[in-house]
Amino acid sequence: MSFADLHAIEKACKKTPPGLSDLAMIDPNDLEVQPDWLLVPVISDLQFKPGKAAYGIGADHLTARLTDPTDIGNRSGDTFDYKLAATVSGVTPSIEHLRAKLINRRIHLAVTYQNGEQRFIPFMRLFAAGDSGDRSSKNGYNFNGVARLSKPAPYFEGTIEVIGGGGSTPPNPSSFSEAEVVVLPVSTTASSFTQSIPSGVLLMAVWIRSNDDQTVSVGLTAAGEELGGPQDIAADESFNFAQAFRTTAATDIFLSGLSGTNSIEFWYAQVGAGDVIKITIAATETEVEYAIPSGVLLTAVWLRGNTDQTVSIGLTAAGDELGGPQDLLANEGHTFAQTLRTESTTTIYISGLAGNNSIEIWYAI
Repeated sequence: MSFADLHAIEKACKKTPPGLSDLAMIDPNDLEVQPDWLLVPVISDLQFKPGKAAYGIGADHLTARLTDPTDIGNRSGDTFDYKLAATVSGVTPSIEHLRAKLINRRIHLAVTYQNGEQRFIPFMRLFAAGDSGDRSSKNGYNFNGVARLSKPAPYFEGTIEVIGGGGSTPPNPSSFSEAEVVVLPVSTTASSFTQSIPSGVLLMAVWIRSNDDQTVSVGLTAAGEELGGPQDIAADESFNFAQAFRTTAATDIFLSGLSGTNSIEFWYAQVGAGDVIKITIAATETEVEYAIPSGVLLTAVWLRGNTDQTVSIGLTAAGDELGGPQDLLANEGHTFAQTLRTESTTTIYISGLAGNNSIEIWYAI
C-alpha cells in the first residue's frame, strides 16, 4: 500500500469535529401537532402554528455538547438520559425573554451536529444562569438541560423555522449581527431643529408632537423633505415619520416648519445586543434570495454596488412589491424602507443587481 493510499484512508476515517453547530428551542405549544417520536427513529418537518417558530442560537454565539448515557441505576439501560451543556455568549434582552418563557415548562430541543446531522429531543427541562463575566472573560449564559426517554432520541429530517439568534443562512454571508434600538428624545421651541445620527445605524422613525398647529418636513438638507413631509399636524396631535434610512457616515437630520413646543423622538437601530437582527451579504449575482423567519418585522433592505444598476425588492422573482425599480449609481447606497410583518417563513427577492454588492437586511424579532 502506498503512502498516498494510506493517507486517503486516514482522511476518510477522520472523526467528525466535536460539539454542536446549532441549537433550536421549540415551545411544544407552538406546534400544530406533536411528532410521533416514540414510534419512529427519524421524524420529518415540524408544523408550526401561524406566526410561531423555534428560537435558534447559531454557532457564532454557541458552545454546546449533548450527552446521552443510559440509566446506571438498578435497572441499567432502561432509559436514555439526555443532558445538554451550552454556553451562549452575550447578555441580550431576547434571551432574557426566552428565559422567562422557560419557567416551569419543558421545551423541545433540536440540535445540529458538526456533520450536519439533526436530532430532536422532546420535552427537555432547561434552565439557564446568566453570567456578567469579569473583565477577563465574556458575559453570557450557561444553559443546562435534562430529559429521560425510553428510546433513543429520533433524528430529524427537514428544516425548522427559526427566529432569534440566526434564522436562515443567506448566500455568501459575511456577517450576522444583533442590534439594539436607541430612542433619542428631544424637546425644542425652535422653528427648525438639527439632530446628528451616528454612522452605520438604521434610522427607523422620527416621532413628533407639539402644542401648536404646524407643517413639518424631515430631510437630509436644511428645509429638505427627503425623509417625509410637508406634513400638516394639528396641536397636540402626534405624527410618525417612518421613512427608514441607513447612514454610512454621521448624518444630520433636519426638521423644519416647527411651531410651539415640540417633543421629538429619533428611533434608530445600531449594532449591539438587542432584538434587531442585521444580516450582511456580499453578492456578485444579479438576483439574491433570502428567507425571512416567521413572525418578524422586516424593517429595511440597504444595498450599495460598484456598478450602475436598477434594483427591485419583491416577494416574487424579479418582483417589486417591497420597492423599486430604483436606479442607483455606482457606489451609491439606497435604503428600501417598506416594512413587512411575516406570518410564515417568507422569501424576499433582490433583483436587477450588477457588479459587486454589499446588502444589509434589517428585521426586528
